[in-house]
Amino acid sequence: MKLIFTICLALVLTSCVKESLLECPYQYKIRVFVKDKNYNNSSAIGIDTIDENLPFKQYVSNIYYTLQNINTGENVINPFEKNITGDEKEIDIILDQIPDGEYRLTIWGNIEAIGNTVEDPSILHENKEEDTDEYIATEIIAIKTGLVQTKSIGLERIKGKLVVTLNNLPDYITQIREDVTSIYQTIDNNRKYSQETDVEKTFLKSTLSLKQISTFLAPTTDRNISILSLSFYRSDNSEPIVIVTPIEINITKNEITAVTINYNSSQNQLEVWVYIDNEWTLIQLLDINE
Repeated sequence: MKLIFTICLALVLTSCVKESLLECPYQYKIRVFVKDKNYNNSSAIGIDTIDENLPFKQYVSNIYYTLQNINTGENVINPFEKNITGDEKEIDIILDQIPDGEYRLTIWGNIEAIGNTVEDPSILHENKEEDTDEYIATEIIAIKTGLVQTKSIGLERIKGKLVVTLNNLPDYITQIREDVTSIYQTIDNNRKYSQETDVEKTFLKSTLSLKQISTFLAPTTDRNISILSLSFYRSDNSEPIVIVTPIEINITKNEITAVTINYNSSQNQLEVWVYIDNEWTLIQLLDINE
């Protein structure tokens, strides 16, 4: 079950976390930037990239961070969630009044939060759901009284992205159901993935274009391959009119896994292409049962 954290705005007596240098002197200033903006293989696949010089909020909408004592595991600050609203390209985290010692600072980005409640960011897929395009940064820092320090830390993307492009899809197809198996469910603050789950997602023509559909997914587990299943439906039929033979794929963090499905109207067939080993490969031809 996914844990829900309530964020207390008051700070514990032994720590001071500030968002502005003017508010208090500081022991440590952390400058947080977004490291992974585009996916590593976007250009190779032919998927549009985004400008890498945009404000922080264009890539990551919020951050949430904790500071744990290395020896005791105790979190010495109240978990703090901040929505990013300005046009700055880096975000400052100011630490002060922290007892001397070594600490692990963990920063999460694009977490699910409603008001003062935050869902446990270490759970990447709850109840087989997609969840967000989450980020993480983690660093060991040593705090010493009287020593002012500054460090830059880059947020890295945790998940990959499955992109399915659909060309010339018949108008009567109004729903697509997707299932992906054998992906990681959790990640810890050492960036270690664990547990295994599947993710299910339904795409409706009534709410979005079916020309291209996408899903944020944690990586494929080390000992398995992921299986992608796609089923196509028309509005007046509870049974799929075509089921794509399960496709072997591999989800990698900060990479796009690309599938293209072309409809051949003269043959009433779907051509299924997968981007494998830096090239597009035709893997299936499927007849549509109208």
